[in-house]
Amino acid sequence: MSVLTRILLLALTTTLFGAGTMHAVPSRLGDVDEDGIPTIHDVVMMLNHIHGRIRFAEDRVSFADLNRDGLVNSQDVDEVANAVVAGLALAEIDFNPSLGASVPYTSLDQFTFSGTNFPRTQIQISHPFGTTQVQSDSSGAFSVDLPLGSNRSQDFYLAGFDAQGARLPLIPVRVLQDSEGPELEVTFPPSNWTTSRDSVVVCGRLSDLLSGYLGMGVDVGGESASVFVGDGLKGSFISGPVALSLGQNTLQIRGTDAAGNSSLHEVTVTRIPEDGFRLAKVSGDLQEASVRSFLGEPVGAKLLGPGGEALAGKPVLFEVVDGLGTISPVGGASEGTRLSVVTDSNGVAQVSWRMSTVAGKGNHLLRAQSRDIAGDLVFIASATPNSSVRLHLVEGDGQVGAVGTLARRPLRVWVSDGGNALSGQPVQFTVNSGGGKVNGEDSTTVSSGAAGFAELRFRLGNTPGPQQISVQVVGETGTASSFFVTGIALDQQPSTSLEGLVLTPFLEPVKDVLLELVVEGTRFGPVQSDATGRFQFDNLGAGAAELQLWLPAGNSSQAAPLTPLLTRRILLARGVHRSLDHAIILPLTKNRTTVLYDGTSEISLSLPGNSDFTLTIPPGAVRTRDGAEPSATEPILFSLTQVPTSSLPFRPSNGESPRIAWLLEPSDVEFSSEPILRIPDFAGLNGTASIGVYGLNTQGQRFDRQVGLVTDGAPVRFRNVSEIGGVSSGFSFVNAGYQAGLATVSSGTGGPAVPSGVEELDQ
Repeated sequence: MSVLTRILLLALTTTLFGAGTMHAVPSRLGDVDEDGIPTIHDVVMMLNHIHGRIRFAEDRVSFADLNRDGLVNSQDVDEVANAVVAGLALAEIDFNPSLGASVPYTSLDQFTFSGTNFPRTQIQISHPFGTTQVQSDSSGAFSVDLPLGSNRSQDFYLAGFDAQGARLPLIPVRVLQDSEGPELEVTFPPSNWTTSRDSVVVCGRLSDLLSGYLGMGVDVGGESASVFVGDGLKGSFISGPVALSLGQNTLQIRGTDAAGNSSLHEVTVTRIPEDGFRLAKVSGDLQEASVRSFLGEPVGAKLLGPGGEALAGKPVLFEVVDGLGTISPVGGASEGTRLSVVTDSNGVAQVSWRMSTVAGKGNHLLRAQSRDIAGDLVFIASATPNSSVRLHLVEGDGQVGAVGTLARRPLRVWVSDGGNALSGQPVQFTVNSGGGKVNGEDSTTVSSGAAGFAELRFRLGNTPGPQQISVQVVGETGTASSFFVTGIALDQQPSTSLEGLVLTPFLEPVKDVLLELVVEGTRFGPVQSDATGRFQFDNLGAGAAELQLWLPAGNSSQAAPLTPLLTRRILLARGVHRSLDHAIILPLTKNRTTVLYDGTSEISLSLPGNSDFTLTIPPGAVRTRDGAEPSATEPILFSLTQVPTSSLPFRPSNGESPRIAWLLEPSDVEFSSEPILRIPDFAGLNGTASIGVYGLNTQGQRFDRQVGLVTDGAPVRFRNVSEIGGVSSGFSFVNAGYQAGLATVSSGTGGPAVPSGVEELDQ
């Protein structure tokens, strides 16, 4: 269009259209009169703005700036005029915000959300503390700092607004706040250790309940140690040789997590001159072998006299002191944890050493000592995962989301050898049906991280109904599995409310249960279930919601004052009426065991119908969280209740299969001496097996491994052994068990924390 034409149009229409008043947001570039199509009116209004007859509001300049050069000028007018003449549609505006790259974990008390959207438009961020509005600037950039809850994972949801002011689909972001350093335990050398050797290797365990799965590091005296992260909760490390000077040496061991938090541990080692009778290492130290395998070389210790002469015919006692491995005579068949071997003509005693089922760096210790000398030798070995590859679905399966949007939870898997994390494994995710995308592709490959986890974001396709995503470790056909996500069309739903039904495991209605609904930081309720077990919420907000179920005060099935008994994630859209298709089934609350504890003597609790299951609390082992001690006048009433494994509050992680679960109350107590747990061999495992106890981590909203249980006595029973952490109050479960490095018994794949046939609406 020529300048003359524009001037004529201006002269003809200025008085007809005038400045006008705009209230809505244009949906297309150049549609400044907001009628949805390019017209002469749009051209005239832009010319009036250029010539100063009207002035677009600052937030409207962006809609007239078609070539995105920051100005409204003749080039923009020409684009609109050409569209009018040719009858073409103008470009539709995308108001969905796009986040910039950021690390979704931090040790700070706030997190910066930054990205881009259409210039000068609103973005809403819903978070645990409420809702925040931020506007993009003239270039489309936005940035805002939002507060974080301490030491927990928290979900945020970003959304833009369309031309009619309706909120667009949510963009989920999960942020982990971790301000605590990892726990460190040095297993060797012990504090105040004395040696005549000129160097020492340091090894130990480390754990971080929050960010440990992202990776951890250890340095000893400023030099990096070798770390096996495990699943982040039971990692291990070993250093290179650390030189020792004669006299006292203070070794500093520092652990650091992915968020940059660190913790320091110090060990004092005294080096003395070599003198008198002594034991010396001759073979087998610092080896590694796969789990449940023997080390390639026997472990040998040589007994020497004051002048360095070999002492033959003397007994040397070998004892496994960490790692749960076994030893046997060289060439012998019997295995155990203690073995006395007589030195040969060269003064050497040897044993064969088999690794346990647990992989790690420096996580096996074997002590050699002789009654003829003071002091001992400690041999160190590492176990590596075996060659078996298994894949477990951890998170994201069975969720429900709006079609065309990002699923609220990532698709997450754990790759292991059956019990130990495997890092660096290529995991392929492929969309099989529904038209969705994985990380924006039809198929993509993600490597498992330091703790064996691989995850990505899934965007649902536009077709309502089930959508399938297959997943497997590349080259490992036996690992194939599938995620199923259900897409719903939100605009097809009726009015805004939520109703449901609460029943016992015996399908009896439960009255007076308290329910609350947290919708993107806004809390609705509480409402109570009626005599028929029914409840209903009305006048709800829209968005990602969490349904929380609480039992009345004083009911001993309440897990903790600050923790709901059950949670369910639900997606609520504007104008939605949701009726839970299936009842919410409460954990079993009948036939529990209760015992008074006054702190002067131990108590034992068992589960009805499982008399061989006992949980023993030692005397003087309990304090309330405010420091009070139980007494004869103010005892604590402990209760132990069996919980259906399908009714745990959160899905077990890492593909664990709960075999038996329980609730120990009250949950607001702390143990100075951990309870002793004994469990019968309910799964038919043998004497070389072990099982794990998992307790509810309310901060991370997941189950974490607390202790390992090993066989104890005949018939086979299991009892706990010391690890970082200990048996705790609240919800716990034991897994199916591991034998020869692999899970031999399974009670399922760790599906949703609801019984079969009960709907977890999710999102």
